[in-house]
Amino acid sequence: MPRTPHFHGLPLPTLSFQIITYAVALSLISPNGYAQVLDEMLEMQLQELLDIEVTSVSRHEQNLLTAPAAIHVITSEDLRRRGVTSIPEALRMVPGIHVAAIDGNKWVVSSRGFSGRYANKLLVQIDGRSVYTPSYSGVYWDMQDLLIADIDRIEVIRGPGAALWGANAVNGVINIISKPALETQGALVEVGAGNQLQTLANARYGTRISDTTDGRFYLKGREYASNDLLIGGGSANDDWQTISGGFRLDGEPDDNNSWTLQGDIFHAHESQIISTLWQAPPNLLPTTVEDNYEVDGWNLLGRWKHTHASQSQSTLQVYWDRTERDEIYLGQQHDTWDIDFQHQLTPIGRHSLIWGVGYRYIDTQFRNTFAVSSTRGKQNVELFSVFVQDKISLSEQDDLNLTLGSKFEHNDFTGFEVQPSARLMWIPATGHGVWGGISRAVRTPSFLEESSQIAITNIPTTVRLEGTSEFTSEELTAYELGYRYHGNSHFTLDATLFYNDYDNYLSFEPISLTRIITSNQISGHAYGAELSLIWQASPYWQLKANYSHIQVDFAPDSASLDQSSAINIEGASPENMFSLHSVMDLAENWELDAWLYYNDDVPRPSNSALNSPLAIDDYISVNARIAWQVRSDLELSLTANNIFDNRHIEYVGEFFSSPTEIKRSVFAQIRWQF
Repeated sequence: MPRTPHFHGLPLPTLSFQIITYAVALSLISPNGYAQVLDEMLEMQLQELLDIEVTSVSRHEQNLLTAPAAIHVITSEDLRRRGVTSIPEALRMVPGIHVAAIDGNKWVVSSRGFSGRYANKLLVQIDGRSVYTPSYSGVYWDMQDLLIADIDRIEVIRGPGAALWGANAVNGVINIISKPALETQGALVEVGAGNQLQTLANARYGTRISDTTDGRFYLKGREYASNDLLIGGGSANDDWQTISGGFRLDGEPDDNNSWTLQGDIFHAHESQIISTLWQAPPNLLPTTVEDNYEVDGWNLLGRWKHTHASQSQSTLQVYWDRTERDEIYLGQQHDTWDIDFQHQLTPIGRHSLIWGVGYRYIDTQFRNTFAVSSTRGKQNVELFSVFVQDKISLSEQDDLNLTLGSKFEHNDFTGFEVQPSARLMWIPATGHGVWGGISRAVRTPSFLEESSQIAITNIPTTVRLEGTSEFTSEELTAYELGYRYHGNSHFTLDATLFYNDYDNYLSFEPISLTRIITSNQISGHAYGAELSLIWQASPYWQLKANYSHIQVDFAPDSASLDQSSAINIEGASPENMFSLHSVMDLAENWELDAWLYYNDDVPRPSNSALNSPLAIDDYISVNARIAWQVRSDLELSLTANNIFDNRHIEYVGEFFSSPTEIKRSVFAQIRWQF
């Protein structure tokens, strides 16, 4: 019998090609046994989806069907079949998540609007370690250089997760979860080459260290070529080279205790062309500058889990994280120390309670430049938090559950913050789930919003954008309604409606001809829908389609003098996004995966706060991967991105980025696991 693929990928050859390929796959099965084999294998395929356990919604394991939130899971098999080489590439699979390449080493990743390189309403964690930067409360995606083969799954919550995860989990939470060391035993070698990702070399080795301890160690290197500038042509100078390494140790000394110790180190040499923001007579001052800079980071995390005699469970996690960036317009170094404790109690009657406490200390140093400077230079921030959540069963059949919870935080910027949530989950029949939720979340100020200056030089006058301590938290009240159908062995559906009400949103208020300050004088709302479909057409072919729509409506308060930011917010993200993925086995040893992405036009990318906006046309990207399983331990693959378009622009970053066209790319890889 042909092997059973684990399809979680997606589609897009032409219809005729799909039909032909499908016929070839069917011909591999004996006609006499096909019907029985088809039923058995289809049932097994989607049963894997039904059995997925997620942790991001409730901080403990629960079935995906019963999770009262808009959650999407990317599995390790999804990542392999898609041929991704970076986390942003992987997130293109998720409905409602806008991913766009600004250039070779910068990305837009946002949830439910508010796109931009410095998007700050999406909390990202790697094995429980927050990777947001205190500079702007967002993520530098170039520094998240994980070994893709070691990722177990990526859980993506669209919508607030602040009741459990705290400030900045406003429009979503991304939780990247790596595999236990026990599941990565033996050796893995990956080498590849292409026109954009010119060189990739990965190595990992996992071994049994003792009777109770497993470990793995990895080393990874990449080298990227430059794209082209949109204006004037020529090289965008966005080439970069990275090297990273790390380890993970897992121990289980007895049935009631387990521990994990893991760490990573990262170094990159990156390049960019930046706008100086100088508005000067021609040839007096340069309008762009080439910047070659270094990026470094390392982290160390320890986690201990203990199961009590009552079968309740406690978890203690501690980590240290350091990041350094030395760009021409800003030098920065951040040290973060974090300790988190949570306790999941044994269910008491109809109540399932989980609570926890946390403390975070951030030490930050800035190097002032001609463009950006900090009024403090060195800053220290403390964050204290407590959360509690109670899942209450409202019926004898446990088919109606109410989840109440809140995060209570104190930070040095805005003081005490309360972020409650109420979610209801109803299972009216087997395979059907209906859920709704009301949540409050806040986005606390970043260092640069609170105490910085950005200089815009107009000869002979210098205009400055200044962060002030008067800038306070942005607030969100979110309303969500969702439906899931996982009852059919051939088909699943996941639909979500949302309405987000925002208040105290960031505005830029001019107070003189030379000074603009940060304030909170914009409000508005966003609403939309997200739809995800999976159709298991045969044991050898799965189709997955995602669609999302969003409308954003913002306006300045009556006292505001900022006449552009609200318009920029509305026009920063595509209203419509669509993806279609096809995953096929052409023969016992051959795989064909194809996918299409459609992004609507972006009228005003988020750079337009200070720069002239450059509208981005809608675009379609068609991509494909073919792989040959030479042996059970050896795979050859070829991936092509943007097949029918030589190059296109996807986004323009804030302030200093030069518009860059992303080239068509081809990448070949050898994967040897032994």
